[in-house]
Amino acid sequence: MPRLTLRVETARLTNVYGEMFAGPPDRWRLDMAAKLNPYEDRLRLSTGEEMERVTIYANFDCPDDSRRKWLAEKHGVDGTAPVGLLSYQAAVEHVFDGTPATIFFEIHLTKLQMEQAVEFARDGRCPTVIRVDVAEDRGMKYGWEPDGSGKEWDTKEHPRIAIKGVAFDIPAFAAEPETEELPSGGVVSLGIADLLPVLNKISLMIGWVALGVAILVALFLLRR
Repeated sequence: MPRLTLRVETARLTNVYGEMFAGPPDRWRLDMAAKLNPYEDRLRLSTGEEMERVTIYANFDCPDDSRRKWLAEKHGVDGTAPVGLLSYQAAVEHVFDGTPATIFFEIHLTKLQMEQAVEFARDGRCPTVIRVDVAEDRGMKYGWEPDGSGKEWDTKEHPRIAIKGVAFDIPAFAAEPETEELPSGGVVSLGIADLLPVLNKISLMIGWVALGVAILVALFLLRR
C-alpha cells in the first residue's frame, strides 16, 4: 500500500467541546502543519496543483462512536473503521479570504494514545515525523519511480482515502532552549548580577587613583 511521510513543522493543542463538534466535553486534539519530504515522496495530484503550493495539515484525535461508525460505513472494510482519513480540498478563490488547495491527514488514536500524545505535547515533545499507509486501490498508486518515491493521487474521483496504518516519532527528551550568542558589533543588555564584577573593577581603579592623588599632594606639601 502507498506510504507518505510527513515532516511536522508546527504543532499546537486544541480543545474542542460542545454540540457543534459532536464530541465529548474537554476533548483535546493535536493539530500540526506539515510538509512532504520531496526526496521521499513525489506526490502528483490529478487536479494538477504543484505540491509546493498545497497546504498540508495533520491532526491526532480520539473520535467519538458516531464518527467511527461513519468511517466504518463509508471507508471501512468488513465493517471495521480505518485508523484515519486522508482528504483533499480544492483551492477556494476569493478576493478577501481565498484558501489554497489543502491535504488533511485525520489520524485517530485510542484514548490512552491520545492522553499520552497530549502529555508529551505539554512537555514540549510533539511528533516530528509521521508515516501514513493509505488503502490500496482507493485512488492512490505508486508512480513510475523505481525507488517507490512517486505516488499518483486521483483527487478528482477519490478526494478521500482511508488510512490503514500510522507510525510517528516523538523526541525522547524535550528540546532545550537555544542560548543567544553575542552578535558581532551588537549591543548586550546586562543585568545587575552581570554588572557587579565590572563595578568592582571600576571601584578598585578609583581607589588606586585616589591614593595616587593623595601621594602627589603630600609630596607637594613636603617640598614647600
